[in-house]
Amino acid sequence: MREIEVFLVVADELHFGRAAARLHLTTGRVSQSVRALEREVGAPLFERTSRRVALTPLGTAFLARVRPAYEELGAAIAEARQVRGMPYRDLLRVALTSNLATDVRPRLTDTFTARAPDCRLVPMPITGAEQLTWLHSGRLDADVLVGWFPDPDATPRPAPDWVTLGPVLFRTPRAILVSQRHPLAGRTAVDAEELAGCTLIRPWGFAAYADAWAPQVTPGGKPIRRVQQVRLTYLEDLPDLLADGTLTHLMMSSFPPFCDLAVIPVTGLPPVAAVVAWPRGSENPWIARFAETAAAEYATVSPG
Repeated sequence: MREIEVFLVVADELHFGRAAARLHLTTGRVSQSVRALEREVGAPLFERTSRRVALTPLGTAFLARVRPAYEELGAAIAEARQVRGMPYRDLLRVALTSNLATDVRPRLTDTFTARAPDCRLVPMPITGAEQLTWLHSGRLDADVLVGWFPDPDATPRPAPDWVTLGPVLFRTPRAILVSQRHPLAGRTAVDAEELAGCTLIRPWGFAAYADAWAPQVTPGGKPIRRVQQVRLTYLEDLPDLLADGTLTHLMMSSFPPFCDLAVIPVTGLPPVAAVVAWPRGSENPWIARFAETAAAEYATVSPG
């Protein structure tokens, strides 16, 4: 379905860059999806030159068949969600960001299943980019999310008003992610005041979240240079973004080693928190139960 969605947007735009911007993906990711679909079909759907992108005759015929089917499927899903009397009463879809620790998903699933055997929990791994999209536009096909947020107790509210921020499950200190060419590479720790000499990547999307994640000033008030992330990227894009040693990416200290990038702990900044969050006013009655059981499961985990 994701490849079909990418195909339809590229067919609308006839430009891979504009399609990538609409989809909040990299151009490379869009090209990969199109090539994967073309391998499945067995023939090119687009003619590509350095100056233009055009549908092939097969692509035109494929578009005519696929678009109505895709739109009909979307309408059927929307209609099913609106049916009263069955508002996912016994089903809970939980989105978990992919850079949470590997034990989070089984712990939450096992605990909830034991305490709520009448409800089926469906875990849905998502990327950090998809979490940012949800905070920006509300687009997330899940009932509740467990993901990283700037600590709600230590920063201005890092989510829109329509988002309910539930319990903090645990916290972890901050770290920077840099290439081996970065001046700070090789350090065992960095003080937050030293970030005044760095250029941080400011996340895309909801401003309060972005500014709390990559602050504008150090705790001592020194300004920090920031580069705005103009489109959503995935973790596999970070090696290219950080390769020349000029940019710095603030992460959580629990982030595992990644390619040849260095993860260096940062002292003096508020931690980030794994938070349960959901759309305010959601009709799914199992969300509150999930939040309660998740909080109880992690009640003995000390901050940081």
